[in-house]
Amino acid sequence: MQGSFDNMYKIADHLDDGMFSLISKDLSIAAMTDMIDLFYKNVDYCNFEAVIGTYQSWCLDNMEVCTMEGTDIFANLESNALPLMSKGFDLFNLIMSDDSCVSDEQVVGEAQRVAEDMTSIMASLIGFDAKWDSSAKMMSDKDFDKQYSAKYKEMKKQLKEKKYQKSDLEEQKLSVDPYAAIFGGLGPQLSGFKLF
Repeated sequence: MQGSFDNMYKIADHLDDGMFSLISKDLSIAAMTDMIDLFYKNVDYCNFEAVIGTYQSWCLDNMEVCTMEGTDIFANLESNALPLMSKGFDLFNLIMSDDSCVSDEQVVGEAQRVAEDMTSIMASLIGFDAKWDSSAKMMSDKDFDKQYSAKYKEMKKQLKEKKYQKSDLEEQKLSVDPYAAIFGGLGPQLSGFKLF
C-alpha cells in the first residue's frame, strides 16, 4: 500500500543533521497523520478481518481438523507427499545456500519463502484447506467462543459415539463366525465341542 512518507523523511533528515529545532509541531502532526492514514489504508486494502473471518468459519465447519482431534497426520502426509517434498526441498536449499553476500531485499525474500514453506507444510499436515473468502465477516471473540464451545461439545459427543460404534462393530465381526473359513460355516455348531 502506498502512503506519503515525505513528512517522515523530513523529520529523519532533520534528526540526521542535528537540527532538532526544525522539527515543528505541525511537521510532527503531519508525519503522524500520514502514518495513521497509511495504517487504515492498509487495513482497508488487505481486509485483515476477512482473513480472520475465513479462519473462524472454516474452524467451526471443520472442528475435528481445527482442534486436531480427528486429524490423521499420516494420511495427510501420504496424500500430500509430493507438495510436501517440494516444500521440504525448497527449505533445504534455503538453509544450504550461501547468505554471505546477499542484499537486504534478498534476505526478506528468503524469509518470505521460509514462512510460506513452513505454513504450507503445517497446513498440509493438519489438513487446513480453507479457501479465501473476501466477504467473510470476523466474529467477536465472545460470539466465536460461544459457537466454538457448542461445536466442540457436539464434536466430542460424535467422536465418542464413533468410538463406541467402532468397538461394537469389532465385537460383531468377532462374534460372526471365527471358524467359517476353516470349517465351512460349522463354527457355531463346533463352538461348544470339546475334544477332551
